[in-house]
Amino acid sequence: MKELTLGTLAACCGAELPEAAAQTMIRGVQSDSRKVQPGDLFVALRGEQTDGHKYMAMACEKGAAAVLCEEAEAGLP
Repeated sequence: MKELTLGTLAACCGAELPEAAAQTMIRGVQSDSRKVQPGDLFVALRGEQTDGHKYMAMACEKGAAAVLCEEAEAGLP
C-alpha cells in the first residue's frame, strides 16, 4: 500500500481532523487486531461472531496509528 497521511484519508471520506492528526502517516490498513503493525489504520468492523470495537485498545497497543470506528468510547484507552 502506498503510504498516505490520515488527513488524505479523512478528506476522501469528507471528514476533518486537527492539523497534528492530519499529518499522521498510515502505512497499511488492517481489520484483524492480531495482524496490526506499527503505522496501520485499524478498522473496527462489526461481524456476526465478534465486534472489532472490542479490540481497538489492543490495536493501539500494537502500534496502530489510528482507528476507524463507529463508537470511539467502546474500547479506547
